[in-house]
Formats: sequence, structure tokens, C-alpha cells
Amino acid sequence: ESVRTVAALASEHGLRCVFHHHVGTYVETPEEVAILMQETSANDLALCLDTGHYFYGGGDPTEAVRQYRSRIEYLHFKDVNPQVLGCARRERLGFLDGIRRGVFCELGRGGVNFPALKQELDAVVFNGWAVVEQDVDPSGAASSAPTPAKSAEASREFLLNLGF
Repeated sequence: ESVRTVAALASEHGLRCVFHHHVGTYVETPEEVAILMQETSANDLALCLDTGHYFYGGGDPTEAVRQYRSRIEYLHFKDVNPQVLGCARRERLGFLDGIRRGVFCELGRGGVNFPALKQELDAVVFNGWAVVEQDVDPSGAASSAPTPAKSAEASREFLLNLGF
């Protein structure tokens, strides 16, 4: 109901709301994203598909593009280290503790299938924006972790090699 209220208020001002699902919130899993999309109007609410959070929540971002293509307004490109995610789940870690353990990694080094995602985005002719992210907590980073600049360069290089 809160999302519908905000979407209606935004619409009164000529704006369209875009919802960003997120680990550790009320809309985290693919099932919860599906409920949100079913319970809201496509005219009022779009989706910011976050590849890392969708994967972390148990979903396949490529399948999400197939399912919600007309509602995806923009993307957050993020990758997830499956081994760290498995540990976080087994140990029932909170989101921040997962970040401190390195659950998010440079693009192409985790479980998100970016080549398949690129293929699906091309198939649906997505021409919107994508933000590249890697959630980290510098205070919990291992001394061998790359600097933010090096990490961003590696992710950018990966995307360029895929043809993004």
C-alpha cells in the first residue's frame, strides 16, 4: 500500500516511480519482487533490477529480464561470490556481515551470468541506464582486496569485453 501511495503521489507530479529491491528488506526474493509487480500498475511503478541483489535473493537476473522487461527502467550491475553467499546463508549472517565477508565481487568473478544477461538485454532491446556497483565495507576488507579504483577498472573491462 505504501508503494502504491508513493507511486500515486509521484504520478501527480508527472513522475514514474522505480523500485529497487534489496537484500534484507521486505522485497528481497524473486517471489517478493513478483508480488510487488503483480500488486502495482506497470504505468505507476517500474523496476530497477539489481543483478546482485536478485541473485543474492535466490533468483536468476536473466530470467527477471525476461519476466519484467517492459517494467525495467534501469539496472544495477553487481556480482555475487557464490561461496561467500553459501557461507553467509549457512551462518545466517546479516547483510552487512555478508558484505564484510566479500559477498559482492567484481563483475564476471561471481555467479551472475553476465553473457546470458547481455544476450537477453539485447533480445528485449534494453537501451536504458546501468549503474555498476560493488558493495564493500572498507573496514572489513582483506589486505589483499583490490582498491576501489582497481576493482572498478576490472568490472569496466569485463563489461567492455562483453560488448556493453
